[in-house]
Amino acid sequence: GKRSLMSMGANPKLAVGQMCSVANAEENIEQCRALAKQAVEQGAALLSLPECFEYMGVPGTGDALKAAQPLSGPLMAKYRDLAKAEGIWLSLGGFHEASPQPEEKMYNTHVIIDKQGGLVASYR
Repeated sequence: GKRSLMSMGANPKLAVGQMCSVANAEENIEQCRALAKQAVEQGAALLSLPECFEYMGVPGTGDALKAAQPLSGPLMAKYRDLAKAEGIWLSLGGFHEASPQPEEKMYNTHVIIDKQGGLVASYR
């Protein structure tokens, strides 16, 4: 069947993660991992993370554009693995998605990942 939030049950508990993203993707995923563990411990079915959860660059430097990756890239794969490992849905507030075109452009993409690590939806 189609994966949907309804698979979480009638009244799923949702968690909102607050974090201070930095210009280091590995440090950010560790912050997200800790938030996911805490959310699961408290019975949440979905963790919502803020915009720029995966990378916060320095305005005007272009570093965020350089760090942008496609949704099929290794960084999103780590978040998919995180969702699967912790057994929690993730609502990823704003991922720096590299444009599939050769132009220097990125999208602020919202991504939903299910607890099996599947990318359920994305919105640019």
